[in-house]
Amino acid sequence: MTDEPQIEVHRVLPQGGAGTLTADESSAILEVAYLATTADDDLAEEELVAFRGLALGLRALVAPPPVAHAISDDELDAILDGFAANIEHTDPQERLVTIAAVLARPVAKETAYKVAFAMALCDLAENDEEEDFDDELVAALGLSDDRADELASQVYEAIGGDEDDDDGEDQDGEGEDDGEEEPGALDEANEGGPKG
Repeated sequence: MTDEPQIEVHRVLPQGGAGTLTADESSAILEVAYLATTADDDLAEEELVAFRGLALGLRALVAPPPVAHAISDDELDAILDGFAANIEHTDPQERLVTIAAVLARPVAKETAYKVAFAMALCDLAENDEEEDFDDELVAALGLSDDRADELASQVYEAIGGDEDDDDGEDQDGEGEDDGEEEPGALDEANEGGPKG
């Protein structure tokens, strides 16, 4: 297995540090990521690599790690096997509704959506099953379509999928003074962070 994911899903996680999420929220978000990756019945190597990094990133949002250590293959297998067992005799959509109930706080709910959206990008393939899962997740989390679109824009920005340079120039090298608002501007304004 390669060590570097093509898409660094952990980059969509909030920057709050330890205590940002509860252990239950972290586990539920990781399970949503699992369901997103298995929506197309294929767990690609790129998804496994991204999943491992995500699990480590989520762990750090619950409690400070005593020592920075990677997630072993055995630990990763145990996590994946546990999530697979959760849907062995239950419809994945029913399981998604159960998981969503744990994700009541906005930070948890929105992180779950962003993580699932990013995980779906890992294998660089679009399919109907992943789109259906996205629709089911939006409904289960109680997100509006507009908010889901805003969160998807934040994912693209976090993973480097933004078409604009960081210095505010368009691809043609000219400034953005074309009267159109930058796609991530609303999201940054809502988060109170500086633009650019």
